[in-house]
Amino acid sequence: MTQLFGVFFALAFVAAFAAAIVMTVRRQKQRIAEKTQILGGLGYEVVHPPDPTFVERVTRLRTRWGHEQYRVRFCAVRKSWEHTSYVLDLWRRSGRNTRLAGENTMAFVSSRLQFPRFSLVPRLKLPRVVSGLVDTLTEKLLVQHGGQVEFPDDPSFADNFIVAGKDHDAIRKLLTPHVRDYLAANNRYHLEAEGDMVLISTAQFDRGSPTPPQDSLPRSVSEATALFELLLGK
Repeated sequence: MTQLFGVFFALAFVAAFAAAIVMTVRRQKQRIAEKTQILGGLGYEVVHPPDPTFVERVTRLRTRWGHEQYRVRFCAVRKSWEHTSYVLDLWRRSGRNTRLAGENTMAFVSSRLQFPRFSLVPRLKLPRVVSGLVDTLTEKLLVQHGGQVEFPDDPSFADNFIVAGKDHDAIRKLLTPHVRDYLAANNRYHLEAEGDMVLISTAQFDRGSPTPPQDSLPRSVSEATALFELLLGK
């Protein structure tokens, strides 16, 4: 009797696990279908699979530390005469943590651009002791990009963002007062840039939850595009 109960329990567990996987796959497919429809209305076309060279550039640019691993799970593209923009689901595996975190990221590429290599990360809005430790760790890790870029004439900006890169003068010139004001008003942006590409992350989500509400996607695309145009000096 005990053995039969054990077998029944094991079968029930396997069935529940399989059902959970099926439901997750269905939700992911529904999310992708909704996202594809919304982006189609904005002039984007889904590319599957995306160009391997492009994916390699994105993951290399986004990877700041060796223990991170990134995968592009969704890619939609829109081309204009001036630049090409991409909407990406960029998923991350970090160290021994098998939990994947995703970032609703936009990539902008233009042969007319030559960005200095830099990273811009918002400071955390957590209790002072916790945020101080995390920000300090982030600053130390970003030193590999050439050290923290100071903005002595804008202490408020420095209080809200960590900026790192080698060519400090070029980075300060790129992050004009207009750009810094926009970032300060929307301090959820994370930027990585080099050469003709800039990545603008506007939100984060977990594997077990959907991306930011689909009705916010047009707003995210619009805001990231506006930030990119400011970086161009428009």
